[in-house]
This record gives sequence, C-alpha cells and structure tokens, in this order.
Amino acid sequence: MNNNLNNSYQASSKKSKNGWITAPEVADPDNLPEPLGYCLLVRPYPIIQNSEKTGLLMPDTEIDFLNHVTNIGRVVAVGSACWNRPEHRDAEGEYNPWAEIGDFVSFPKNVGARRKFKGVSYVLLVDDEIVERLPDPQVFDDGFYTLNIPKEHMEKYNTIYKKEDK
Repeated sequence: MNNNLNNSYQASSKKSKNGWITAPEVADPDNLPEPLGYCLLVRPYPIIQNSEKTGLLMPDTEIDFLNHVTNIGRVVAVGSACWNRPEHRDAEGEYNPWAEIGDFVSFPKNVGARRKFKGVSYVLLVDDEIVERLPDPQVFDDGFYTLNIPKEHMEKYNTIYKKEDK
C-alpha cells in the first residue's frame, strides 16, 4: 500500500472539522483534476473567528460547525458541459455560465464530494449545486466570524471583483 497520500486524489475523512479545509496561504497545485461533463471543482475557504470586532471568543466546536455548514469557495475548474442544458438558457435563448473560474460561489452543505488533491481540499460539484455567485464572499460576516479569504485572492481570482474595480 502506498503511504504517500499527499499525491493522491482521495475522499477526505474529516467532514465536519476545520482541519479538512486547507489554509488559503497554500497555493493550488499544478495539474488539477479536470472535471468532466456537468461537474466543477471548487476550493473551499475556512471560517475564522472575528474576536477583534466583538471581543467574544467562540468555542472550537462552534467554529467547526460553521466550517461544516458555511460553504463558500472559489471555482478552480469547470467541466465542458456546465450550464449547457435547456433549463440554463436566458430569455433570449442564450446559454450564460452561472460562474467562471475565479468566481466565489456558495453551495448547500450536503452536496458535492469532498476531495484532497496533493494535500489541498476541494469540493467536486454538479453545476446545478451552485446557488449563489458572490461579488464579495464576506457578505455573510455577522461580526462573530469571517471567511479566511486574503485580499490578494479577491484581486487575483474573483472575476466579479475585477469587473467592478474597472
């Protein structure tokens, strides 16, 4: 049996713990898996405590819970058939992608397959499992927690952020 699991593409065994989400400082590895058909690959971002704003400390179990139910990530790869079904046409009959590579998106908690690729966490989703495209992923900041998304990631990846900046 191969003990080097850092180079494998496997299901994560940590579903509800903060530890399964890779820190944003870790770069995406080269040669990401290519999602096929209607699938896309999303890199989730972890929740961090925002005690500076409130002065309150949340227990680790609460942060673990928030990381399990708050699913916001960045699209890193899109399958060739995403958003190409008849129900994805707009009023003029054109196909418009719901998200592009680099966009931050939200998806329900119990969808997708959680994976690790070369030690970095990803979620493999079907295109219809994306429920929101977020110009600012911090939209859900309630003062107690925030997403750990560095500003340079917003500037480098988020296509909506780039469009609004112009």
